Amino acid sequence: MKKSLSVLMVLVILLVFSIAGCSEKKSTEAAPEEVKQTTTFMKFATSTMGGTWFPVAAAMSEVINSSIPNIVVTATLGAADANIINIEKGELSIGFTTSDALAAAAKASRKPFESPVNNVRVLTAVYETPIQIAAPVDSRVSHIKDLPGKRMNAFVIGGSLEVTVRKILEKHGVTYDSIKAAGGTVTHVGYDEQVSMTKDRLLDVSVYMTPAPSQQIVDIETVRPMLLLKAEDNVLDALVRENPEYAKTIVKAGTYKGLKEDVATVSVVHLVVVSASLPDDLVYQMTKAIYEKVAAIGAIHPVVKNELKLENAQRGLALPLHPGAKKYYEEMGF
Repeated sequence: MKKSLSVLMVLVILLVFSIAGCSEKKSTEAAPEEVKQTTTFMKFATSTMGGTWFPVAAAMSEVINSSIPNIVVTATLGAADANIINIEKGELSIGFTTSDALAAAAKASRKPFESPVNNVRVLTAVYETPIQIAAPVDSRVSHIKDLPGKRMNAFVIGGSLEVTVRKILEKHGVTYDSIKAAGGTVTHVGYDEQVSMTKDRLLDVSVYMTPAPSQQIVDIETVRPMLLLKAEDNVLDALVRENPEYAKTIVKAGTYKGLKEDVATVSVVHLVVVSASLPDDLVYQMTKAIYEKVAAIGAIHPVVKNELKLENAQRGLALPLHPGAKKYYEEMGF
């Protein structure tokens, strides 16, 4: 009897371990494999504070972040030329630039582009703006040829605005050296600084590549009425012929309190460019998000609202569209 009971107990113990082993094996097999979701962080490079690029990039980042899972895009500072170079070097994924900077980068036609870029593609054109060389009415400057001897800010070196302003001046026979030789000064600061300096009467001339009316010039006009410097029509025509990335345009009289007559200048297209190495599907989704929520981006400025449209998306293309963006435009009939 005792022997039978001992055998029975051994069998029960073996059965318990057997069931436990089976249960553990089943639990291990049934447990789903964890899928780790990684978040991709991207900086959206713009220009200096005080311009239009930063708030537009911030709005675009917000619609991208809210539309695409595991993507975090954040607007940051930069410059038109520098943004292209940093994308080319793989240090940046997305940024703003201009049609003239893109054309120079495509052909390496000027510094800082040492060789044609290969890793930069266009996502979309956003808007077009005039180059505005502005002065307070009381500074007694009305023409580009009046600049020698004046206190001028030519904007930050490394941005296409400074390059374009220098070209316009040189076509009129004016250089930074000639301004200084006549007792003037040339500084290179951003939008916020030049607005403050003009208000404080530390500058005679400042430059802008923002939609007209420029919010910065309007700000200055709270204390000093502003006008735009005149340029020679034949000089601008020659500049456009030699540099087809520019277009001749007119800023109408009345745009600013001190602007009593139309002023001719040149304009550039502002574009968003991305790394060619970004996945096609990701750029497709980014492009789609921007245009499906375009109203939120257009609220930043009337010019953005009027010009950020699918029919305008392929303006100023000195480099190809990214395949992901191209796919979206083709699906939308453009």
